[in-house]
Amino acid sequence: MKKILSIILIICSINAFSQRKVNLDTQKKSSDNSIIGVPETDGCAAACVTIFFSEAAYFFIDVMADHHEYLLDNLDTYPEALSLEGMLIGAGGDGNRLSVLPRIRATAGIFSTELRFNQGSYVDSSATDQFLEWQIIEFNTFPAERVNFRFGTGILFDMINNYSYNEHFLSLETKFFDSKMSFVFEGRYAADYANLVDVYTEISLSAKIKAINYSHLKGYFTIGGMYQNFYNTKDISGLQVGFQFLVH
Repeated sequence: MKKILSIILIICSINAFSQRKVNLDTQKKSSDNSIIGVPETDGCAAACVTIFFSEAAYFFIDVMADHHEYLLDNLDTYPEALSLEGMLIGAGGDGNRLSVLPRIRATAGIFSTELRFNQGSYVDSSATDQFLEWQIIEFNTFPAERVNFRFGTGILFDMINNYSYNEHFLSLETKFFDSKMSFVFEGRYAADYANLVDVYTEISLSAKIKAINYSHLKGYFTIGGMYQNFYNTKDISGLQVGFQFLVH
């Protein structure tokens, strides 16, 4: 288990370095880089490499490995520790903007991986944003029975401009009323570190209300607010609603 954690941390560290080749290849095919820079490397990933070889990293690996085994041995208390989640969110924002954000996440103990499609368009124009986000690895801490702090890293791919960036993710979910309701905070951030450009920022706060409750299937209505920023040129805030299925 500890060897697996070590390998995952190395993959996370070098993930952003792979941007260099992909984006340089794309640069050769594009003559307009006025908004989007071509990152040589992700500064955050460089820091991850340094941290990995520190004593703190070995301590982290040891603690998380033990916690992973604990979660899988106590699925009655932490049913979401072995689950498959699907969610469809729609959001309306400033300037008659509509966004659709379907996603799927698989979880096993402290590990999760998530794939999300992020498309935004405007009612009164043909302008469209399309991003594919893959959080390659997320870590679930479950510090308490009804609390989960999750953080991770992965890739954000701009499908319109054909560029990819390293994206980071964190969330905090707290459950109330015998898990019939919960509040979820999420944040996502991607940047062009070489040119000091914020590529994508997202902050959301939502409430989940349980609507389906079976032994191995849960369903939740979600409602909340969302803020998004694209390339420091598009500042959008609005309301989000959706539905989540959880199989465990």
